[in-house]
Amino acid sequence: MKRNSFFGMLSAVAVVFTSCNDFDGAQMRTIVNNDGSCTREVSYSQRKSQPQGLSFGSQWQSRTEVGQNDSALTVYSREFSSVEELSTDMPLLYDGEPLKAQSSLEKRFRWFYTEYVFSERFACLDGVFKLPPTDYADSDEVGYWFTGQPNIVQGLNGAEASMKIASLDHKFDRWISDNLILTCIEYIESHYDSIDNPPVGRAEFAQLRDSLAQFCHVKCEEWSDMVVQPTDLLREFFHSDAYAFFFDEKSPCAQELNSVCKKQMRLLDMAMPYSLVMPGEVTDAGTGTYTGTEVQYALTGDRLIPADYCIGATSRVTNVWAYVVTVLVILFPILAKFFGRYK
Repeated sequence: MKRNSFFGMLSAVAVVFTSCNDFDGAQMRTIVNNDGSCTREVSYSQRKSQPQGLSFGSQWQSRTEVGQNDSALTVYSREFSSVEELSTDMPLLYDGEPLKAQSSLEKRFRWFYTEYVFSERFACLDGVFKLPPTDYADSDEVGYWFTGQPNIVQGLNGAEASMKIASLDHKFDRWISDNLILTCIEYIESHYDSIDNPPVGRAEFAQLRDSLAQFCHVKCEEWSDMVVQPTDLLREFFHSDAYAFFFDEKSPCAQELNSVCKKQMRLLDMAMPYSLVMPGEVTDAGTGTYTGTEVQYALTGDRLIPADYCIGATSRVTNVWAYVVTVLVILFPILAKFFGRYK
């Protein structure tokens, strides 16, 4: 997502701007077997420490593998007796808690082949942002922006699609900006007793929330060619420096506010490449891309914002014995008649 001028405004909370992908280049792979059992693997570069967004219990086994360009990988793996068990030991964390997911595998016998339908549904993390994206765009636009579905640019030419996406970019830029502004304002309000000689009382400060947010947007647009400091905005709005210590990186309040903002930013930056290996030949890759050996998906934090995010695929395993039995059934009366005549 584009970082607009309000992110510049938060430069005093410097850590917000650093890359904060909890998974730091790690990848997850799920291998589904014909009998319904499965194996899950998570790998990351051995040159790095274990990413903070990963946690492995005692039943996970680790090993070292050689990856691309002779790079060494640390690989954690665990075997599960069924796909449903995957949700009982999720190694991916957000804000210190495992992501919630439900997995299922359906086997459909079709005589000549058996169809396998796998799905893993990751629970929505919409509570991270108090202002929902549907306040800024309709449900189809929200779905497309965060997950790519539905494809609202289908049928548009390049110029039309570019204009559509630019419009969405503005809407969701405003959405994340409003959420960060709200986070800062609510934090200041909750710590109002720490302010010496505030220019307005707590109740009036709360009532000015919308006006202050709009003021921040207007000024950020006016000062778009320079770094906007939050203290400058608050000083101009309230004609006071009483709130400056909330954005002084040396103060405990600024450090705590930074951690609150960083929690929201970490969700937007969170990304885990996910690959799925199905038994037999994949006939439907769902929202993923089939490479001929596995289905690849993008499991990202923003995909968990509007709704639950489902990873799924369908594959087909040929039942060779069914062809043999069918041939025998067809040939049996012919052979019986032939040998009857011969006898």
